[in-house]
Amino acid sequence: MKIYVLGSTSFVKEMVSAVDELKRLGHEGWIHPHYLDYVNQDNHPHFGRIEEGEHAKVKIENDYINQHYRHILESDAILVVNLEKNGIKNYIGGNVLIEMGQAYVNKKKIFLLNSIPEINYSEEIIALKPIPLNGDLSKINSIGVIVFLSEIAKRSREIQEEIGLNFDDVLNKFTQEVGELNDVVQKRRGRFCKTRLSNDDNLKDELGDVMFNLISICNRVDIDPDELPLLAKNTLDKFEERKELYKENLR
Repeated sequence: MKIYVLGSTSFVKEMVSAVDELKRLGHEGWIHPHYLDYVNQDNHPHFGRIEEGEHAKVKIENDYINQHYRHILESDAILVVNLEKNGIKNYIGGNVLIEMGQAYVNKKKIFLLNSIPEINYSEEIIALKPIPLNGDLSKINSIGVIVFLSEIAKRSREIQEEIGLNFDDVLNKFTQEVGELNDVVQKRRGRFCKTRLSNDDNLKDELGDVMFNLISICNRVDIDPDELPLLAKNTLDKFEERKELYKENLR
């Protein structure tokens, strides 16, 4: 996946490190070349001017807003490096918010290195549906494997509307497919039937049907299906927290 790294200039060293880590993980990580210059050159004139309060002038002179926009269009996703700044944890500034908006309207994935900050425009950030990585860039790999789920959802919605299926039809189909999956699993276990299934083909087919209909439901309720791995991880965390309670209830 081609991932463009963004963030406050205060985090420039960490942003360059993130590019290196993305490459190590097998992605095409990249960054505006001036950030590399800031890190690799001592006393870089642009960086000095930014620190002295000429941030806007430097942005205008170098046309950074348009340059970042073009780079976002050339990428599959953006990674926002958000660390602590001015006492604000996981800081995301105004310029980065603009860049996240550019990525969002152009259907690019938005990854946050850390969680969404608690600032007065947190709701605007949430509305862009970023994916927090909680400091672990390797999580992108698990998401990247199914990065096309959103495309499956989009196409399935088009076909459903073409043939006249409404949301209730989709929900009913999901319930039906879950029942068929249960039947196949029980046959494979040799329960409630005279013969057992001898291969996994039927099971995989039914799992695919359930997944497809689950993706369709996500699309209908405006949830990006590419978030499913992280949603599952959140549930795993809750399951881990509650395991002792489950043990007590099973006794």
